[in-house]
Amino acid sequence: MTEPDIEFVLDEWLIYPEKSAIKRNDEIIHLEPKIMEVLVYLLKNANKVVSREELTEQVWQSRFASDEVITRAISVLRKKLDDTGKVHRFIKTIPKHGYVLETNEQVIEHNDAVEHHREPEPVNALEIQVNRFIKPLTALLVAVFSIAIAVAIVSYQYFVDQRQQTADNNITLRIDDFTATDNLDSSAMVARVLTEQLLTTLSNSTVANVTLNSSIFDDISSTDNEFFISGAVKEINSEFHINLHFADSATGKILWSQSFAGEKANWHQLVSNVSQTIEFFFRVAHKEKLDLKTLSLKTLQASILIHQARELRFVGSVENFELAITILQNAVLTYPDEHQIITELALSYLRTRGDFFNADNLPYIKRLIDQAEQNNYHGGVYWLVKGLYQFKVDEIDLPTAISYLQKSQKQVPENVEVLTLLSNLHRVNGDAAKATELARKALQIEPEFSLAVFYLAKLESQRNNNVQAINLLTTYLKKYPNDYGLSHLLVKLYNGTGKFDKTINYLTNINLENQKERLKEYIADGYFFVGLTDKAIETYLQVDTISPTHQFQVQCMVLMLERKFVQASEACKLADKSKNPRGRFHYARNLMLQGKYEQAKNRYKQSFDTINADINAINLRSLIDEKVDYIWLLSQAGEMQQAQQLAAPLLARFKQSNRLGYLGYGISDVVILIALGQEQQAFEAFSVALDSGWLQWNHWLYSGPHPALERLKADPRYEQWHNYIQQALANQRVKISQPDNLVSR
Repeated sequence: MTEPDIEFVLDEWLIYPEKSAIKRNDEIIHLEPKIMEVLVYLLKNANKVVSREELTEQVWQSRFASDEVITRAISVLRKKLDDTGKVHRFIKTIPKHGYVLETNEQVIEHNDAVEHHREPEPVNALEIQVNRFIKPLTALLVAVFSIAIAVAIVSYQYFVDQRQQTADNNITLRIDDFTATDNLDSSAMVARVLTEQLLTTLSNSTVANVTLNSSIFDDISSTDNEFFISGAVKEINSEFHINLHFADSATGKILWSQSFAGEKANWHQLVSNVSQTIEFFFRVAHKEKLDLKTLSLKTLQASILIHQARELRFVGSVENFELAITILQNAVLTYPDEHQIITELALSYLRTRGDFFNADNLPYIKRLIDQAEQNNYHGGVYWLVKGLYQFKVDEIDLPTAISYLQKSQKQVPENVEVLTLLSNLHRVNGDAAKATELARKALQIEPEFSLAVFYLAKLESQRNNNVQAINLLTTYLKKYPNDYGLSHLLVKLYNGTGKFDKTINYLTNINLENQKERLKEYIADGYFFVGLTDKAIETYLQVDTISPTHQFQVQCMVLMLERKFVQASEACKLADKSKNPRGRFHYARNLMLQGKYEQAKNRYKQSFDTINADINAINLRSLIDEKVDYIWLLSQAGEMQQAQQLAAPLLARFKQSNRLGYLGYGISDVVILIALGQEQQAFEAFSVALDSGWLQWNHWLYSGPHPALERLKADPRYEQWHNYIQQALANQRVKISQPDNLVSR
């Protein structure tokens, strides 16, 4: 960073918007582009209250922000600025008004900042000083190992490969006795203990086969060892210095050497750090299949950082994705010629929300892809990132995207992210067998890879194996309760299989403080499904609305649940401005529930036109409820030919799909059959749905049962069906006070 990059100074922090970074002393922290834009806007309006609406309009240019975007942006800024105490130092919340960035000093901008501060030197923000180290690789390794320990402490644990490694693929090496070059007894003692500690640590490693070359084992042959480790210890002032060498056994050539140093009083910690750092290096080298004899030092260092970022991405928490991005942003600055870092950073941005693409990151991802192409780099995950990006922005079709990811699979056949994301594309393409094969292969390599768990659970549910899908998710969430994507899928499966009490009990027993608002809304959905309307309304009103559109959606929802359909009309109209296609039908549904069927039919058609004028061209998996409503309204208007044309492909798809669970069609077939006048078939389909576990009689979309279900009363079994549903829901209401404690608070 050069002096002109400085644009703001906030107390001890230097702000670099162009670099999307902030600096304090020797610490550089990189921010996501939108997070930096929020900070800059608050800085430019320091000591003034800035509303959420103002941030939405000025930073997101009036685009509909996803549920948690502003809350998360403020939370991330507070964390990065070390402003997380009970009383915030910089960014304060003004209830019902917004936020204010408070500072007692005038915020210094651009040229003034240059006069007050020297040019910052590039530093590796990952350096965490456990002991003082001398050479870069040692710093890198100790830092990375320390980060792993720190993250594990706060329960974002890294995966450990539980599979027994085959000895044939292990790194073979011998450990020579370390010596004391100063001939001091204290140095000799440290050298002896270090030799023993290295032998113990590496012998217990699953990736190394180790022998000791010592004067007391003269008969040991080292001809089978590829490498050897040797070194020396000496005392300098109040410190022990350790020089460690890694060499080729066949030639005796030293491949690399590193120096460590630590206070004499903490010599045992120094010995432990050296041993664990070297073991960590071998673990990464083995897993990434690095050629230790030819690998350059810079490529080796970059590979370790890439490995660390991947490990962080394996657990789908926001904090881990942020840390992975920070690691790779620093790596890009430190190792600009290691082009594989760029595509790994792009993948981290692409996966910031696990399964949910963050549209705000797409321009940045495009720049990283362009940069990789300028560097003529097409290895590793390049084709994965390019394929997913272009498919997301509709530049390529699904088969082309699959072919791109297959190119990455050929280059990195055991990369679990490539396998898993390719699995998902096959799932979307309807090839469940191939999708399952790839997801299971990914889990064989990394048994606890959250994204593979996510997609495999979806696949199991779509194959009507909802019990297996739920068990898969609950098992994982017991270990990693902060995974939003899996929590989101779990409650969708609970609600989709009629287990509303489990939705409520699960969500009320986990910490939702940092979760998305949609998870909070699922609690309200569950209350309505189970027949507790007042509790559902109370819970919806507690949802933190972060944009005007979202606020109108909640107002529309609440008034509709109160069955105040006329009063809800205006809010429902305004709620239709959502960018989400499913969020464009509030007013159409409101008109339908008012009984204004002709107006409702026209409004549904207008809403569909904003997506695709040809309704049949809209993916059969998408907007099923809305299509079914429209078919029913067409039948009410007597337009049976068009109703039949739209109904035929849906009914055909339902025969090959799951009724309950992920993307389950529920009783959509019942409503369509009623619309088509095939009532006897509709009644039988409804009976089958009840037998399979369907219980969504009180549906929040319709403020109760779908209006078409009024025709069920013509069947003599109606009273029996109705009593069964009411009793089942009453049983669940009792269980709400008896939580499962799936995940502790």
